[in-house]
Amino acid sequence: MSNIIRQALGQICNITDEEWNKLLPFIKTRSIKKNHVLLEQGSKSINFYFITKGLVRFYYSTPEGKEFNKSFHHENDFVGSLLTMKRDMPSTFSIQALEDCELIVINYKEFNTLYDEHRCWDRIGRIMAEELAIRKELREKEFLLDSAEARYESFKAEFPDLQNRINLGHIASYLGITQVQLSRIRKNIK
Repeated sequence: MSNIIRQALGQICNITDEEWNKLLPFIKTRSIKKNHVLLEQGSKSINFYFITKGLVRFYYSTPEGKEFNKSFHHENDFVGSLLTMKRDMPSTFSIQALEDCELIVINYKEFNTLYDEHRCWDRIGRIMAEELAIRKELREKEFLLDSAEARYESFKAEFPDLQNRINLGHIASYLGITQVQLSRIRKNIK
């Protein structure tokens, strides 16, 4: 399983065998079942995860129990709450498995010690943070400027292989619309 994460990180930056061997002691594996909540809103975590198999959603919950999907992540994605790992604050969202998942678990503080040891780790951390900021910027723009139809088209473009893996209720929540509205949009597109 560690070869999968090495290949993903290697696409960001070349990692020598020596540097890779420094990361290996920090890597663990974990399996979770569908519907398992990996991170509960309001709790803390010192770990981030790399998905080798499966699909998760990030979602916010109101005190009344209403849920709003923030994002979806699948194979070859890193997931976790930077707020809780970096600032030791409670997570503002939950992470739930939408399918059975196989994960690589990495302790953020241990990984962070590698940043100063070799340029490749610092570069990987920076590029991952930049990608996260870009995704956030694009998502904010969609919600502020795009119609529901345009947001659905963006969803299909960003997640072409996930439409059949995510139920319509979760997709509608992600788009900020009702499931009835999503059904109408899908009907009009056909």
